[in-house]
Amino acid sequence: GLYPPQPLDQFGSDVFVSGFGLWNVQLSRPLLPWLTAFAGCDNLLDADWEQKLGTPEAGRRAFVGVRASY
Repeated sequence: GLYPPQPLDQFGSDVFVSGFGLWNVQLSRPLLPWLTAFAGCDNLLDADWEQKLGTPEAGRRAFVGVRASY
């Protein structure tokens, strides 16, 4: 989880926003020595936030997949 209490706008102005929480979750499970399944959710609480003013970030995003290594 992330909690920025009063981030300053990246353009260097004196614009502050109130704090918010951003929670990301991911679980994984090995299936074979070289294969792992995973599932997760970014922005679990669906917070409205912007890294830069005027560019809203995505809302809640769920995902699943597999990772293979060699």
